[in-house]
Amino acid sequence: MATPTQSRPLFITIIALIFSAHALIVPFLFLFYSISSGDTTINRSGMPVRVGDHRLQILAVLLLWEVLAISIAFGYWKGKQWSRHIIPTIHVVGLVSLVNDRRPEVLFILLYVALIFWYFYGKANVKKYFGVR
Repeated sequence: MATPTQSRPLFITIIALIFSAHALIVPFLFLFYSISSGDTTINRSGMPVRVGDHRLQILAVLLLWEVLAISIAFGYWKGKQWSRHIIPTIHVVGLVSLVNDRRPEVLFILLYVALIFWYFYGKANVKKYFGVR
């Protein structure tokens, strides 16, 4: 865990700010989709669909995203050791889900995920901020 004398790395601060903003915005989206008419149409995978047909799925994803955003923002602001595993895990899940659809881009995606892992697990100031020796 971060001590008062340790400075937060810039990239960690940026991520914390982004997810803090998400945590503030998502409740408004949740409210919008909760009270919107079932006839309201949105684009889902490029196809127009009615909100009423997918309301529970949309609300479940927004609720999950809100919990994730709050967890990341809080963990990164406070330097909680558990929080440094969230972003790399999200990237690994994304990598696994994209491998079949994006074969030409797999090398780029692997390099990107490797960079994320290096930043969170290899960079000395980041490890120190999260209390890892």
